[in-house]
Amino acid sequence: RTGTAMQISVQAAGADHDALVAKNWKKQWLANGREESGITADQMDKMLAYIKAARSDLCHQSFVAVSPSGAVVGSAACQLWSGPAPQFDGDKAGTVWGVFVEPEHRRRGVATRLMQAVIKHWTSIGCQRGVLLCASEEARRVYERLGFGPGHMLLLELQPSDAAAPAPSSVTLETAHGAEADAHVLRHLRAKHLEERAPGASRWAG
Repeated sequence: RTGTAMQISVQAAGADHDALVAKNWKKQWLANGREESGITADQMDKMLAYIKAARSDLCHQSFVAVSPSGAVVGSAACQLWSGPAPQFDGDKAGTVWGVFVEPEHRRRGVATRLMQAVIKHWTSIGCQRGVLLCASEEARRVYERLGFGPGHMLLLELQPSDAAAPAPSSVTLETAHGAEADAHVLRHLRAKHLEERAPGASRWAG
């Protein structure tokens, strides 16, 4: 059930808000079922280092939602996607993470306003698409209303014993090294990309 829209101001945040964004990122993971025991003691330091590097290299921008009283009630962070698949064809993709709204302010349009700012930033840095890797069922409805749709992604939760599981006897696995191996992997990924007829596949170079 949606409550009355909240009067908020969504503002671009600088490095002075990095600690808050990192804390909200952690809150989001916990809210989505991550165990506190699975978060290392140095996780905050790693988060802050990640944000600093992304700001330098990936056009990172954080946003905060501020109430009329001046309290920050939500935040979101976005930047260029740095994974391989969405950018095979030369298009830019953006990604968003750490979208979090304090529980007492949810279902009042805060997340939607934050995501609108994210999408505007993506556009400003030349992105043609956005990638969202994690969403609760409640948040998924917000993203779908903004135009997000399903994509090709599968998730496997690994157990410690999985690392020791033998490959089938007919399969030989080798660790790939060097530029020759990189080229082979790239050709394989290109072939899969074309096979799935992903948008923009015809714009591959070479």
